Amino acid sequence: MRTRPEAPQERRIRHVVWDWNGTLLDDNHVMLASVNDVCAHFGRPAVDMATWRAALCRPLWLCYGTILDRDVSGPEEWAEVVRLYRAAYRSRLGECRLAADAEKTMIGVRQAGLTQSVLSMALHDDVTSLATRFDVHTYVVRIDGVLPEAAGGHKAGHLAAHLGRLGLKPDECLLVGDVDDDAAAAEKVGTHCVLVTTGMTGADELRATGRPVVGSLAEAFTFAF
Repeated sequence: MRTRPEAPQERRIRHVVWDWNGTLLDDNHVMLASVNDVCAHFGRPAVDMATWRAALCRPLWLCYGTILDRDVSGPEEWAEVVRLYRAAYRSRLGECRLAADAEKTMIGVRQAGLTQSVLSMALHDDVTSLATRFDVHTYVVRIDGVLPEAAGGHKAGHLAAHLGRLGLKPDECLLVGDVDDDAAAAEKVGTHCVLVTTGMTGADELRATGRPVVGSLAEAFTFAF
């Protein structure tokens, strides 16, 4: 008796959501310099990368409060920090660059028949202008950053809204990020997630989330299969 061949297993991931800063974009040095411009404005000493990484948390006003030694949780105070940081960051846009394997990996995602998008907690105008400059917009179906009043918060709500706009089911999507807030967002929304060590968060802290941790975007892409 001839047995019926097993049907091929359906791919579990259909879409990749890329984080931006520290993931697709190599801009750690630019972010730190911009943070230190904020410190200088408030008369605080500059911080090094290790100090900033140790303080980094969500919501961002908490870590800025730590390094500035002042309460910036109020709407006016936080708006001033966002304004200062954005001006400093935008003055250094020319120093930003894509991650070394970003373009090759995005090409691979497209060739594999998956769609992809960018979801960032950075300001929308900054993300879209840089994504256009580096031709990232030619690989993705949507780019979402945040408005100034939403800067510094958690990612989960934005991830849910992003997938809703794309008409995607969370369990069909892989979120690739570089901080523990990406893992928390994936957990709350129900997406798959892999974290890269190229951003501001150390490998040990990323592993503590229980999500896979890798050293490159190319490695992250393998989790789509």
